[in-house]
Amino acid sequence: MTTPANASVSNVDISNIMPNGSGEPPADPAAEPTATPEAPTEKPVAEAPPEQPSEAPAELKIDADEPPLPVEVPKTGYDEFDTVGALLAEKGLAEAPEIMDAFLETGELSLEHKAKMIEALGEGVAAMAFKQMEGTAKNIISEAKAESQKTMDYANEKFNGADGATTWKQIQEYVRTPESGFSEADRATMNDMLAQGGLAAQLVIDKVHAVYTNDSTKSQPGTLLEGDSASNGLTFEPISRADYTAAMGKAVREHGDDSPQVRELDARRMKSIELGY
Repeated sequence: MTTPANASVSNVDISNIMPNGSGEPPADPAAEPTATPEAPTEKPVAEAPPEQPSEAPAELKIDADEPPLPVEVPKTGYDEFDTVGALLAEKGLAEAPEIMDAFLETGELSLEHKAKMIEALGEGVAAMAFKQMEGTAKNIISEAKAESQKTMDYANEKFNGADGATTWKQIQEYVRTPESGFSEADRATMNDMLAQGGLAAQLVIDKVHAVYTNDSTKSQPGTLLEGDSASNGLTFEPISRADYTAAMGKAVREHGDDSPQVRELDARRMKSIELGY
């Protein structure tokens, strides 16, 4: 029996037939290229904004400004006054020493100094500082008057005068005369010592008294009010009742009813009455 399909089998070269049924050999799996996995996409890094240049100063300097020098205000011994000085120094007010010195000398604050204190301390604190300084001024003036009175009383007793104010005035006149021998420098030193009060002031009186007592031009040395007016240059000027009344009113208005000026006028009037004026 003839089979058509088998009739051609013997004529086919099976060596060229591959297992996959094709004439091509199967591809080698190892030889095939391996697909490269894609790298993960990285998020872009945000770039920092460019630095802005700093604003240039209005004025360029090679050397840096030096820090301000500390302000120093000397202490006076008056607590409330020194507290104000320390506060102004703490605020760096350069004019603080000038302000405090001027106040000690005059007992007052100028408008310029008040303005500077307000600027440094503020209105509220400055107002309290003004009150403290005014209180200190009253204490200083009171103490100065008391010390001056002690010096005048000492001088009056030393020179056997009738009134301290009058005696003091005549001492002032005498030390300016050529006969006294006191120079301008001597008087400046004496003024400094008088300002100290106490023993220093008494030493000045003692010196003037010694010079006056040994002055050969005095007919009655040692007593200012009883000295020879013609020879010692120290004159007593009588005052009439009318002049006394007018001068007393002015003295009371300007210096107070218990001032040296008032006491001097009283002494002059009493002496004038004794002399018949």
